[in-house]
Amino acid sequence: MKALLGKTVVPVEADALGYAVNPFNSEQTGLVEEEVEAEVAVDLSDKDLLQALSQYINPTGIFLFGGEFYLIFKERKMNVGTRFNVLYKGNQYAVTVTEINSSSYSVRYGEAELQLKLK
Repeated sequence: MKALLGKTVVPVEADALGYAVNPFNSEQTGLVEEEVEAEVAVDLSDKDLLQALSQYINPTGIFLFGGEFYLIFKERKMNVGTRFNVLYKGNQYAVTVTEINSSSYSVRYGEAELQLKLK
């Protein structure tokens, strides 16, 4: 601490300030300014978004139990009215199962509905 207090502060003369480099002026600092294009989020309609989400909806089967059809996703079963989340481009979207029959099923997101065949 004594070493710091023992230092002498020398004020800068006003004339010398004119020769100092302005750190906010890229021409003086030699830094290159680079224009970066921001990624623009494109708003998809519910129909287009549901079409994109459908690629990530992959049931492993459909079965009939007690007169009602179910979609099977590995160890999880879903019936009509089940709501589940689909992760797409870092966002989660709530999709609802609206219809299931022996070979296809329908899902809804927002106002859009899409019928899909079991793959």
